[in-house]
Amino acid sequence: MYKEVHEPMDIAEADKRAEEAVSLQEGNEPLEEFARTQALKKHKWDLLTKMFYDPDGAVAHKRNEDNKKDGGKSRVVVEERLGTPNTSGDGPSGMNVDEKYEPLAPEYWKQPFLDLKELHVLKMPRVLQSLFYLLQYEREQIAEHDTNKLDFKKAKSLIGDDLFERMSQYNPLGSRE
Repeated sequence: MYKEVHEPMDIAEADKRAEEAVSLQEGNEPLEEFARTQALKKHKWDLLTKMFYDPDGAVAHKRNEDNKKDGGKSRVVVEERLGTPNTSGDGPSGMNVDEKYEPLAPEYWKQPFLDLKELHVLKMPRVLQSLFYLLQYEREQIAEHDTNKLDFKKAKSLIGDDLFERMSQYNPLGSRE
């Protein structure tokens, strides 16, 4: 559901916010085309990674939601579930399915990702293993002894705030800052 409905909204919102951040401010010289493109990519990446880890933004977002809720504009939870007797209002992976989706909400994906720790078997372990390698985890931390096979028990213990911090600090553009 996210890929079809909400991803285009997130991308559009990220584009809009990145354009605002990179736009010419008074007294500054305009950026060259390459520098502007790189700055746009960096701002969009920062916005998208905050969906996993942004403690300050999550607190501010929660405060704003509470203010909206207290103002009489409480969210309506969609309870329609097809083919299942569960009407708790939880969508896939425990995410609340709201009538109004908030694009780029801080830490939106954090809880569903933390729910992986409760699983006993993982369908595609290479995806998680690749994430750990990409974020500079050592093979001994995530793989079985003397193999390259993911040890899910070890990997589960690493899923937490340190992983989210590393995800937020990862720089895919290759520049050192």
